[in-house]
Amino acid sequence: MTEYFTNDFSKEIWETKYQDSQDTTIEDTWLRVATALASVEKDKKKRIKEFYSILEGFAFTPGGRITANAGTKRASTTMVNCFTDGFEGHDQDSLEGIYSALSRQARILAAEGGYGICCNVMRPRGATIGGIGNQSPGAIKFLELWDKSSEIITSGSGKERRSGEKNSISKGAQLVSISVWHPDVIEFIEAKKNPGHLTKFNMSVLCTDDFMEAVQKDRPWVLVFPDYENYLKLYKEKWNGNIDKWINLFQDNSDTWGTKIYHTFESARELWALIMDNTYNRNEPGVQFVDTMNRMNNLYYCEYIQESNPCQPGWAKVLTQDGIRELTNIRPGTQIWSETGWTTVQYKTSSGRKEVYKYTTTAGIFYGTEEHKLVSNREKKQARNCDVIDILRGPQDIFARDTKLHPKVIMDGLVLGDGSVHKASNNLVYLCIGSNDTDYLESEISDMIKIHRPGLSETAYEIYITITADELPRTYKRRITKQYI
Repeated sequence: MTEYFTNDFSKEIWETKYQDSQDTTIEDTWLRVATALASVEKDKKKRIKEFYSILEGFAFTPGGRITANAGTKRASTTMVNCFTDGFEGHDQDSLEGIYSALSRQARILAAEGGYGICCNVMRPRGATIGGIGNQSPGAIKFLELWDKSSEIITSGSGKERRSGEKNSISKGAQLVSISVWHPDVIEFIEAKKNPGHLTKFNMSVLCTDDFMEAVQKDRPWVLVFPDYENYLKLYKEKWNGNIDKWINLFQDNSDTWGTKIYHTFESARELWALIMDNTYNRNEPGVQFVDTMNRMNNLYYCEYIQESNPCQPGWAKVLTQDGIRELTNIRPGTQIWSETGWTTVQYKTSSGRKEVYKYTTTAGIFYGTEEHKLVSNREKKQARNCDVIDILRGPQDIFARDTKLHPKVIMDGLVLGDGSVHKASNNLVYLCIGSNDTDYLESEISDMIKIHRPGLSETAYEIYITITADELPRTYKRRITKQYI
């Protein structure tokens, strides 16, 4: 028998993490995985041989959950390594909303998936809970529920395993984030000063462009949260952890923007220094530049990212007959759009953990590995070998449907035609709304119009927009960038 392990440690990892009760050797593991993956193929025997040939000798290693669970009798385990979750539905910051999210976490961890969540939704420590006349313990205290849930679910019994049971349980990898404006961010940053606290989490602070600019220019910074006591009905209906969307609901109340200030730093650098000090001394928290993430997100017009998971980000999307869907939700039998037209997915496997690169082109941005297959000059090539990438035209039947454009897409078009830049206001992009355009204020883009700015121009309105000041001046020369054509 060929010895594939180069050291005892590698062999121990296989024995404790990936060996199934039916596996005597690593060859048995490869055969189990290959057989399971080929089970949906027409010519199963041929595919088993092909799959086995690339697994043999570790030439290709699938994701950990595939190696551990494919072809086993454990139907409730997952073959997807990581999941990103959030709070859902009406009144997300309620016991029902919180425990609903906790329940999903438990099921994901029990299935051996990794887990990520943002805790922006939860009101800060000391906030009043009107229905019971008490104060909230705060977001960080509630995270102890997630921490303890992970500890219990992934601990096992401690007893000797029986025949057919796994050698070990996959430990629950978790990542939690909180925004730099949240009143509990200080407690979040210092959470791991206490030994044994939130040990099942990696932690990251979501840093906005406004915050980083305040750090750079030594400006004050405030910690805020929705004023739910004065706007309780709206809070239950609309609050989802996105402070910009919340503020946008209060254009007519620009004194408070529907928020309450909990703490003011004389300089944003105080908070930045606190993050850096804890990161240096305890390796936590990390930082995520949330505005950059969303600017680079190809689906900026229909989603907002405010959390990630401990492994590969969940932003890989494909076009299906039912619209754009995440790859994790694509199943065999689903029709997706490709260079040959509508194609039926036969099977789906993981290519393991790899570097993902950003490819900037004249038509936009593409993300993928170096091995990702693209069409270049009508020929399929790996991304590393492409000097040009052919543009894939979408199906006409999709665009012919009676569907409404997303407000962000409409706003982009309006700004390209009637937008301007005020350089003295840090290159502020604004929309000119004249007397003939007042219907904009009552239309589907009304939520994206912040406030009237007569100081700039009588028709100037500050807006939420994805077009940058660098892109807008090109319209004066009638050279609109291709991504907006």
